[in-house]
Amino acid sequence: MLTWLNFYVHGVEISSACEIGPHFFMPHVSGTVIGANRIGAYAVIYHQVTLGAKEVEPAHEHRPVVGDRAFIASGAKVIGPISLGDDVVVGANAVVTRSCGDAVTLIGIPAVETPRALVDARA
Repeated sequence: MLTWLNFYVHGVEISSACEIGPHFFMPHVSGTVIGANRIGAYAVIYHQVTLGAKEVEPAHEHRPVVGDRAFIASGAKVIGPISLGDDVVVGANAVVTRSCGDAVTLIGIPAVETPRALVDARA
């Protein structure tokens, strides 16, 4: 019931089975679907993001796990039974279908790891 109320009032769908760490932040929620297994502490997720499984009616273990201090930009998709490490940045509209370690930046379709130094130099 709470999941549907949240969807109709705020435009965000968050699975009741998702474990969310402290200080989770969503600055804009419109169109976001969170079907993740777990989201770590201090994670930030922007609008139009989808975290979910590849299958229509998957078991809970087929959903993504997001590490602590992850930043997932607008329009990104994180799909399947994958894990994103701590301090991961997922760029806008990236499509992530593979697990990654800590402190990496993922950009593109399909998403590829980009050295953090290269991304910082462009800012």
